Formats: sequence, structure tokens, C-alpha cells
Amino acid sequence: MGRTAEMCLQEVRTLCGDADKIGQCVSQKKGSLSPSCAGIVTILGQKIQELTARVGMPVYSPDGKVLGQVAEVSKGTDGKVQSIQVDIGRVLGLGTKVVAIGADKIEPLAGIKVRMSEAELRALPEANKP
Repeated sequence: MGRTAEMCLQEVRTLCGDADKIGQCVSQKKGSLSPSCAGIVTILGQKIQELTARVGMPVYSPDGKVLGQVAEVSKGTDGKVQSIQVDIGRVLGLGTKVVAIGADKIEPLAGIKVRMSEAELRALPEANKP
């Protein structure tokens, strides 16, 4: 496993160099990785997601703008994050609006980055309370 991980790290460095946003680069270029490296990247992403999706964490847009914070995390029986609910507030700061975002639209980092613009996020319907 150690040799495979080292080969994967070399693949990632070849594709992304020493990019500041290595996670974003790997996510965008994952299809260019070897099958074994893509598998490792997928598993690591899932594990990071499990560890980082926490209530109260900030949620960012792809351009780094803070959009809100995690209000609820829904996990499947396997422990994987299925969706998060994000409190994005309301226009002019009056009240709150909580929207649900599927796991396919989130990228866990120091906070959680969603692959949606602020306009797309605001256009989502209000989430149902669990």
C-alpha cells in the first residue's frame, strides 16, 4: 500500500504541482489519474468528508466567499455524509434560510466548499427540518 500511495502522490504532483488549492486541482483532474490513484483519492475524500462535516462549520463558494454555516449533517448507515443543511440567512440579514445540499455538491476543506454559486444556493428551496 505504501508504494501505491507514493506513486499516487507523484501522479498528483505531476498534475497539480504545488498548487495552493491542491484539493480543488485533484477534484478537477481526478479523471486523469490512474484507476488505483483515483480510488485512493476517492477514499481519502470520503474519510475527510466524514471528519470535517460538522455543525457550525463555515460553508464557502468556489471563489472562497463565506455563504453560511452547516446547520445539520445527514449521514447514511455507512457513516458517509449524504447531505448537509446550510443556514445561508436571508437577504438583508432578516431571519434565516436553511437549504439542503447533497454530498455530490460539497468539497470538505478547513470549512466546507460547495460547488455552487451564491445565486444557485439562494435559489434552492428551504430544507425540511429533520
